[in-house]
Amino acid sequence: MSFYSGLRDDTAGPLIAQFGQAGTYRVYGSESYNNTTGTTTTGAATDTPIVMLDLPLKEREFSEEVAAQASGMLLVAAQQFAAASVTPKVNERIIFGSKTYRILAINTVGPSGEAVIYKMAVQYA
Repeated sequence: MSFYSGLRDDTAGPLIAQFGQAGTYRVYGSESYNNTTGTTTTGAATDTPIVMLDLPLKEREFSEEVAAQASGMLLVAAQQFAAASVTPKVNERIIFGSKTYRILAINTVGPSGEAVIYKMAVQYA
């Protein structure tokens, strides 16, 4: 185990798990288009349970364009996604309580290429 994977698994992960709140990372399957009806159908949803911290957005965390659109910032330990073999992506959904957010941007805190924490700028969907 490298120093940074230990930081991810033994420090960031447990701290966010202790102080964070439960949520769901939702990914939809590929869309299909029906030429006859002219409608698009979203694929089936795949949910990954996560624990996250809901924080106010700091101006310097993301670009001005993203900060202007964002409703807040979520911190998720990379351990949460690594355990499920999932990598978070922009435009996917986070469900937190009764709110659904769309991910606008992701900043990965990852020294030496080892993701430790994902900082996500989110917008109400």
